[in-house]
Amino acid sequence: MATGIKRLLLAVLCLPAALAAAGTVVKVAFYESIPPWVNVAGRPGIAVELLQEALRSEGIAMQPVFYPLSRRISAYRRGEVDALYDVTPAQQHHYQLPGSIGRDLHAFDNVVVALERQRLELAQPQDLQELQVMAWEGAEPDLPLGYDRLLAQATGHYGELSDQGSQVRSLYLGRSDAIMIDRLIFEWYRRQLGPQAQLPVTLYPLLMPKEANVLWRDPLLRQHFDRGLRKLKQDGRYDAVFRRYHSQPQP
Repeated sequence: MATGIKRLLLAVLCLPAALAAAGTVVKVAFYESIPPWVNVAGRPGIAVELLQEALRSEGIAMQPVFYPLSRRISAYRRGEVDALYDVTPAQQHHYQLPGSIGRDLHAFDNVVVALERQRLELAQPQDLQELQVMAWEGAEPDLPLGYDRLLAQATGHYGELSDQGSQVRSLYLGRSDAIMIDRLIFEWYRRQLGPQAQLPVTLYPLLMPKEANVLWRDPLLRQHFDRGLRKLKQDGRYDAVFRRYHSQPQP
């Protein structure tokens, strides 16, 4: 028994070297583009760089592979990739995906944003019910309890957009009273709009932050990722990645 445990520990410790020696590259599936997290004006994005740095700390190379929202799950299921970015435990269970989830890579700080001049009093999710609200595509699992999405859809008060830049524009053009969006995504697109987006806004913390997990097919790779991520946070490289994109680390 002791000999078997020693062999297992040795295999775990030697995995990065073995991967490097064999020229193996770990493939991770990401969304096509969600600035500043993924694919940002010719740059990898915060999430991609965080994951690359964490694996590099363990001597493992990573190749990001980009898929439309609807194809990420099937690509993982077919074995085209070794890991899947931004998968919740509930999604893993729902889609019956093999593997295990590691430490949170980062969090999406989802908020409600409205123009300050509207002077909206939004103390609870129910206060959104009569407003024209625009969320991101697939937002349903992250909507706050107390907000009746089906009723809002039926009355024309709720919609979703796959292009989050259009979400931000809809706010400044007055087509939406409020938008539901990740704080860093909002700030990124706001900067891109320049003079069109100078009106002050109010951020309402009505949504819970959402952890961005990574699902790993190989539990040994997950362990190396977890250890590499701890190193990043301890030596300051984690926050440095955010600063390269003029962003503050999420909660």
